[in-house]
Amino acid sequence: MALPSLWGILSAAAGVAALASISWSQVLPPPANQYLGMFDTVPSFQSTEDCTVCHTGSDTIAFRHHALINTTTPPVSCVNYTGNPASLANGCHVLIPDGSGGYTLQDFRTCGACHVSSPHHSTRAALQLDCKSCHGSFVDNPGDGHYIPSYDLGGSMAPHHHGYDVKDPVTGKTITVNGCAACHQADPTAVDPRTGVVRPVFDNADTHHATQLDCAVCHPGSDPASTTIRSCEACHGPDTLHNIQMDSPTAENIGIIVPFKEQAGWGHVGSNWDCIGCHYSWLEVSWLAASAGPWSATVPYLKEQSAYTLPAGSARNLTLTGSGFVNVGGDGQTYSSVVVLDNGRSPVTIQPAAITDREIRILLPALTAGNYTLRVVKSDKQSNRATLTVVPPLRISRITLGAAGTLTITGSGFGPAPPTGYKAGLGIFAGTTEATVISWSPTRIVATSPAFARGTAVTVKTINGTVSGSVLTTSKHLR
Repeated sequence: MALPSLWGILSAAAGVAALASISWSQVLPPPANQYLGMFDTVPSFQSTEDCTVCHTGSDTIAFRHHALINTTTPPVSCVNYTGNPASLANGCHVLIPDGSGGYTLQDFRTCGACHVSSPHHSTRAALQLDCKSCHGSFVDNPGDGHYIPSYDLGGSMAPHHHGYDVKDPVTGKTITVNGCAACHQADPTAVDPRTGVVRPVFDNADTHHATQLDCAVCHPGSDPASTTIRSCEACHGPDTLHNIQMDSPTAENIGIIVPFKEQAGWGHVGSNWDCIGCHYSWLEVSWLAASAGPWSATVPYLKEQSAYTLPAGSARNLTLTGSGFVNVGGDGQTYSSVVVLDNGRSPVTIQPAAITDREIRILLPALTAGNYTLRVVKSDKQSNRATLTVVPPLRISRITLGAAGTLTITGSGFGPAPPTGYKAGLGIFAGTTEATVISWSPTRIVATSPAFARGTAVTVKTINGTVSGSVLTTSKHLR
């Protein structure tokens, strides 16, 4: 529901609620916990797990990067002996002397080791300010006509885009209220709750500047100091902010989100404090009771899938994990999610076989091969985007030996050819001997090796898996 309805409800409640002081000593943030949505960090601290939500199947991170080898002249060196940062010019896998005459490899699996700026905000969708295509209902698209309030910014109802520093009358500590920084502040010693690894949380200025989007998106005026919450609402409107919530460890409603009956700091509408952090200072009263509000479905967040690549043509089970898949609305109704797959031609909506707040189990129908966008959808709210690659079943139909040790393998599901110029573990093998690939398509591979002979065991290692067979036939002129 739009904020005008909320404003009416809050205004009416203000006149009848009893006075109560705010106990800031009970406040959990800052910083906000990092279980829900994108981690509040910059690209150099993004985790590999963040990236593999989308980069799966034939678009795996390794496959995409290895394909860059032959894009330069001379080709990129796999090994970096220079000690300089990894790059296409220096080589990617940096060798570090181990002190005993040998070497170890510098970490190359953490994406932020190379990507110190976002590789995504230069895409067509980002340049067109289609933020929702990746982030779902966690954000709005600038200029899409979503509701932005127009009431006076001078009152306490309107948050400040940062907030105000005041002294907590209970603890004596300086705290921030009445704005985003009431929860979203930097913490260089934060621990990622998903991995247990120290992962710094950055403040709003750093995280937003790291997107490298046009400055005018956030600062429409010539003076950045003139920025107000209205600028923030171009991407973070009330209708999105008021539906971001995660289930907290509240004993009476474990396993389902109930707005205003959650612990503080687990979202935007879980408790009265969550509202006060944005809308009020400590001098004012807490008058918003934990009663029915305008909230309906909260935004679901998709974290992981039990599989990212599946064969076409047969039904398969798939398990999705995340949060916010089920919630109770302010109207008392329970809102549950479905899963939507879209290959750009015919979207498929799948009802869960089983669902909880943090897990969905579905039975996928027999899908045609292709790349699918996968989202969890709850009422009018969409999760962040994920992907599912459906490939033809990986199988060998025939292996034919021709002249000069040339082998032709026909079948299906071979996928794209492995990039040349590096050892990826993919390719054609006669026993343990790797063959030379002459041509490669999803249904036909031609390779050559002196190790090929009738009865030889041949293994095809593809991006979609491994399949083996024996050379049982030869071309007529060899018989």
